Amino acid sequence: MSYLKMPTQEQRILNLLKQRGTQGVYAWEITGDLHILQYNARIFGLREKGHNIENKKPGHFVLVEKTTKPTWQAVKRQEKRAELESRMERFDFK
Repeated sequence: MSYLKMPTQEQRILNLLKQRGTQGVYAWEITGDLHILQYNARIFGLREKGHNIENKKPGHFVLVEKTTKPTWQAVKRQEKRAELESRMERFDFK
């Protein structure tokens, strides 16, 4: 798998949360199995994108099926990223 096609840390956490369903995921599984140390930042990013992730107990996360709209901060960040990517397409980095 090439570097550019690898799933992001957020995608990897989201996939695991979806797999586990109501069982949820513990922080030690994210750090130990997925090797993601700043999992709280990734959970925060997923919440900003509209995923409803609840803390059932400290260090235990569950994805609730209903998702909400992304926050305005996440939308702005996404717009900026898209703008930067369109600007970068003019350059050839190969």
